[in-house]
Amino acid sequence: MADEPEKTEVKEEGKPASNMKKIIMLAVGVLLLVGASVGATLFFFMPSEQVDGEEEEEKTKAQSAIYHNMRPPFIVTFMAGNSPRYLQADLTVVSRDQKAITNVISHAPLIRSQIVSLLTDQEYVTLQTDQGKLDLQDALRDLVNKILSEESGDSRIESILLTNFVMQ
Repeated sequence: MADEPEKTEVKEEGKPASNMKKIIMLAVGVLLLVGASVGATLFFFMPSEQVDGEEEEEKTKAQSAIYHNMRPPFIVTFMAGNSPRYLQADLTVVSRDQKAITNVISHAPLIRSQIVSLLTDQEYVTLQTDQGKLDLQDALRDLVNKILSEESGDSRIESILLTNFVMQ
């Protein structure tokens, strides 16, 4: 019987030791889970080089060309000698600034009116040449930029494209 109390003492001492191991293992496990969740959170939500890439992408988008078709097409008549001639032109405004396109849209009636006046002042023979068409594009660009600077400040367009140009 003397042996039995010793065995109970060993069992009682073994239980606290195994409980302590369980507590330590549990604490280490919890710390590992907390560390993993903090690491994952920082990895997925921390601003990094991707933010710089997004800023560069936004700059690239701002620098890419924006096109605006000026619809309906412009149809004008002008005289070539004694014969009346007709011109139909589809124009597309090109800019790299969304503000300029917005201003073109908001001032479209004034711009269209000035473009019609400019087109009717052209000479038929001149418009038949490639250089005449290039000069017309330059004159249209300058006209629209002048109107935009007078009406809305500093916004400018890059060019005007002649997407359809028919003379008869």
